[in-house]
Amino acid sequence: MARRSDHSKEEIRELAITHACKLIAEKGDDGYNARSITKEMGYTVGTLYYLFGNMEKLRFHVCGRILDQLFNQWEAELPKNKNKLNYHIMSYIKFTQEHMYLWTFLFSFNSSSREAAPLWYREKVAKFFFLFAEAFQPYIKNKKAALTAAKTIFSSVHGICIMSLTGQLNLINTESPESLAKHLLKTYLAELKK
Repeated sequence: MARRSDHSKEEIRELAITHACKLIAEKGDDGYNARSITKEMGYTVGTLYYLFGNMEKLRFHVCGRILDQLFNQWEAELPKNKNKLNYHIMSYIKFTQEHMYLWTFLFSFNSSSREAAPLWYREKVAKFFFLFAEAFQPYIKNKKAALTAAKTIFSSVHGICIMSLTGQLNLINTESPESLAKHLLKTYLAELKK
């Protein structure tokens, strides 16, 4: 069992977030519990609560890390001089398929019960939508309207992803999530041109 003096406070926080993400990626929500995380870290449950106060505060950090992973994927693979809007949507679908447990954990987070989302976390969520909104700029010059369009398309694609990953999409459609998302975007952009 490691001692607190073996690592700095920041290093232990990083260990907690990293191991929580690893366990969630392997086991889904079942991996997110204090005992499993601290066992992986080599620290006591008390250390975890000392650092974060409660599991919901740790959850903000884990969800922030998942958002960072999604941003990093977008930035690393972002094509030059291509349709960024289509790219973001297809990359998002790919992320949901490759990191299903992390994605599910991120979007099953309802912080309204006890903790208010900290400013740094709200900024990450805003960044998420601003990336979509920037991709709408070639089609919608007004930034507020572009942000609304981004939220609309994201919500629709998110719904397609949920139905796909829960097997519900197979009941109503034989098309892939990618083809449905492309059709949605094509129809939406055609309406903007009218």
